Parts: sequence; C-alpha cells; structure tokens
Amino acid sequence: MTIEKISRLGALALCGLMAVMIVLVGIGVNQTRIGGPLDTSEQLLNDLRADILPPPMFLVEPFANASIMVLHRNAYDINDERLTKLEQEYAAGERRWAQSALSDQFKAEIADGVRTHGKAFWEEINLRLKPAAKRWDEAAMLASHRRLLTIYRAHREAIEKLVTRSEAFSATVKDHNTSTAIMVLVGSGLALMIMICALLYSFVWMRRKVLWPFAATGDTMRDMAAGDFDAGITSVHREDEIGTMTRAIETFRAALKADKARTEAQTEVVETLSGALRHLAEGDLTHRISQMPPGEHERLQDAFNASVGKLETM
Repeated sequence: MTIEKISRLGALALCGLMAVMIVLVGIGVNQTRIGGPLDTSEQLLNDLRADILPPPMFLVEPFANASIMVLHRNAYDINDERLTKLEQEYAAGERRWAQSALSDQFKAEIADGVRTHGKAFWEEINLRLKPAAKRWDEAAMLASHRRLLTIYRAHREAIEKLVTRSEAFSATVKDHNTSTAIMVLVGSGLALMIMICALLYSFVWMRRKVLWPFAATGDTMRDMAAGDFDAGITSVHREDEIGTMTRAIETFRAALKADKARTEAQTEVVETLSGALRHLAEGDLTHRISQMPPGEHERLQDAFNASVGKLETM
C-alpha cells in the first residue's frame, strides 16, 4: 500500500474518530444540559408537584371556600366568585397536564385519580351546594358538605400518592442525570485519550515509515552524487513511493557504474594505444599491445598488432 493511500485512509480515520467523539459528546451534553431531556423531565415533575399541592389542582382552597359558604349566610357572593375562578384554574391545569410531555403513566394517574375526584367535587359544588346555599337550606348544605369532605379526602389521598410517585421518579431522574453526566465526562476523557494516542501513533509511524526512509534515501543520493556509487546498496524494496525511489536509485547506480567502467576502459585504451604509437613513431616495430580491455577493444589490439607485424616483415 502506498504512503499516499495510507495517509488518506489515516486522515479519514482520524476525522471519523473526531466526528464520532464530537457526536457522542454532543449527545451527552444535550442530554444533561439545562433545558435538555433529562432536565426537562425533572422540571416537569417539579412543576407537577408545584401545581397539585397548592391550587389549582389541589382542592384545599375550594374546599375551604365551600366550607365558609356553608357557615356564613352572607358570604355566598364572594365565595361563589372565588369558587368559579378556582374551577376555571382547575380546568386549565387539567388541560395543561393532559397536553404536557409527562409520561403516559403519570397522565393516566392524573386522569383516573385527581381528575375523577375533581370532576365529582365541582359537580357537587355547582349542582347541590351552591343552590342550597343560595336558598340557605341548612340540611341540604350540610349533606352536600359531608359529600364534599368525602370527595376531598379521596382527592387528597390520590394527590399524596401522585406526589410520592413523582418524588421517587424525580430521584431516579436525578440519579440518571448524574450517571449520564459522569458517563459523558468519562467518555469524553476516553475519546480524548484515544485521539491523543492516535495522533502519537501517526507521528511515530510517519517518522519510522516515511521521514527516516526519506532521509536515508536522500543521504544515499547525496553520497552517490559525491562519487560513492556503493552507498546505501539495497536489494529489498518496499511496495510504496519509497520502494519506487530505491528501485530508481539502484537503476541509476547500475548506469553510473557502467558509465564509470566504460570511461575507465576508454582511458586505458587511449593510454595503451598512445604508448604503442609512441613506440612505432620511434621505429620500434617489435612492440605489441597485450593488455587491451576485453571486448570490442580487443579487435583494436589485434588490428594494431597485425599492422605492426606486417611493417616489421616488410
């Protein structure tokens, strides 16, 4: 595999690792941030308890106004107005929690317990207590008040159970929020360590597999340029760009050595032939060439010796 391909794959792997790390950290932060799913779930439960313990969803104030209406004849108008407003707030609270992001289980408990008792409570006030108080029918008012007390107690019991369950669930949500935050921190730390290790590994790999071989190849080329044709000889070549360079260097080495050998041979031929011609010029017809380099130069040796031999015969 070539260095270019390894570098490309390594860069893609590092980018992918970084992207995964960013996504995981982002998911964790989104889960635990203020306004995130866990925080929203916890806040909903807190809001639910804040809504059902005091009015409008808890019927303690409506029951108190109904009791005052029963006890004081001249308190009908002011309590009638207040009860009407509390009923409207109660209905608005029911609609709000029915459309909220609470779990279906909590919505079902609100509908089956709190809302059922609330409906019976307001029907008792509007259909029986108010008409009896308006005409000041003490027997009817007392009977209606007793029924209201029974409904109120059942409603309060349902409220207390719902509050207990919501508090327990809030504790679970808090624990989950805390554990998620810890997991995010630990995961972020691990991801950072993995990224650092990957970068260190990439650096070491680059030095061992790329930088050092490039430096050694450069030294070999420098020494060959200075005349050392035996510098850095290798017969094992890598299957990448470094291998391509070392193969090319060996090709250049062979060509340089061959050229050097030809140059040395030509120099020897020139010197040998010059010496033989000097002997011939001095009239020495007994001198023969015997150490000409092998190959095509031997024909020159044979031709010279044959020519001098003929001259000597003549």
